[in-house]
Amino acid sequence: MSRAVLLTAILFVGASAAPLQPGTISQTWWRHCELLDMTYSLSNETTIVPIKNYIKYPFELTPLVKGMVPGVPNDYYLHVGKFCSMEHFGTHLDAPNHVLRTLKEGQEMFTLEKVPLTDVIGEACVIDVPEEHKYVRSNYKLTIDDIKKWEAINGLLHEDCIIIIRTGQERFWGNQNDFLGTDTPEQLDPKTGFPNTMSWPGLGVEAAEWILANRGLKAIGADSISFDAGDVSLSRSVHTVSCSESHLLINSKSS
Repeated sequence: MSRAVLLTAILFVGASAAPLQPGTISQTWWRHCELLDMTYSLSNETTIVPIKNYIKYPFELTPLVKGMVPGVPNDYYLHVGKFCSMEHFGTHLDAPNHVLRTLKEGQEMFTLEKVPLTDVIGEACVIDVPEEHKYVRSNYKLTIDDIKKWEAINGLLHEDCIIIIRTGQERFWGNQNDFLGTDTPEQLDPKTGFPNTMSWPGLGVEAAEWILANRGLKAIGADSISFDAGDVSLSRSVHTVSCSESHLLINSKSS
């Protein structure tokens, strides 16, 4: 299925609405839909890009209390823990200020809490990379021609679309080397601190610029560690192109 409604976040506020009557909730639309959880579970083994400053902060889940609480009547049971994690871990949103400091007008680029809720609800448009570039170590980048071929079958992209690039990398989730497309993730570029041997397919910069100029979108996501291909240039990428237009970026989405 190439088009669907993607709900990244849902919030209902009824402060000014009349009280709900008995039975109202059972008639709500989501009870007649199939809702898909497209996130990955987090654990101490979750794949992380071994960037120099990232590997110091893996996900940690620590149990604090699990069992009966002494001194409390009525056999009180409690299960509480804490977790520590960097922001860009597992399935997550990149705010526009992730890779850019300022807007074109010079104002400071905004952070995630300032993103309108409507920006994370839209029509999901799933675009596959060519089959010959799935499940292999490839840095293939979707082209403008690829996008036009998709539109010829599925209809035109538009400003309410949330584009999801299906690379096939989800198959390798849990295997760091295969998910990152490298046997040497520990080899870091001395200038950037990034691994310099990673490979996975993604969206090309030219295609992203064409979509923004001719179609519009709400957000871009992928089932890989990034919708930029593995050999992305940090100076010019889909990340920087999209964030410059204040679009959200969704990384490591299960498909």
